[in-house]
Amino acid sequence: MSAHNWISHRTSMSTRAPSAPLRRRSPLHSVRWACFSLCLVAASAAPAWAVVPEVQDGGGFFKPETIAKVNDILATIGEKHHKDLLIETYETVPADKVEAVKAMDKEARSKFFQEWANSRARRRRVEGIYVLVSKTPPHLQIEVGKQTEKKAFTVEDRSKLREILISAFGKKEYDRGLLEAAQFVAKAFDDNLGSSKAESKK
Repeated sequence: MSAHNWISHRTSMSTRAPSAPLRRRSPLHSVRWACFSLCLVAASAAPAWAVVPEVQDGGGFFKPETIAKVNDILATIGEKHHKDLLIETYETVPADKVEAVKAMDKEARSKFFQEWANSRARRRRVEGIYVLVSKTPPHLQIEVGKQTEKKAFTVEDRSKLREILISAFGKKEYDRGLLEAAQFVAKAFDDNLGSSKAESKK
């Protein structure tokens, strides 16, 4: 599974105060407006996270307590390194693609899942790692952002992550696989970027 370059589209909005008739304003009004302006500046300066790193278990693979534990790990990764690990599972492929996927050969099916994963990663604006798991047909797709792959999470790291998940899932030990995968990604980011906040985003 080769990594593709994910494109993130960012938009910015400027907020303009509405015009009002000229009139004498009370000192209290001025204070309130000043406080509002300061709050607006502070909000604009805060980083806008593209996605909440989490497990979206539409396929019903994992126990709620495992998901909660892994979500804590993913949140820590985001806080420390400004990187995402988003994991989405599905019962099956989109309804309008079911018959087409059934008719695909191995190569075409692999391409389909790669394109689906990349589409989901772009839609969710992932900056880091995206994992897609399908129950029927069974398939695991891991995509890593181009910049992330340079240092934060290398090709070798991705291969190891795949091994962890395939090994556990093949034994139907889904919760163990999920937890070990999240722990591995957290350690890889720490080892590759340092345990303090990383300097770069995807």
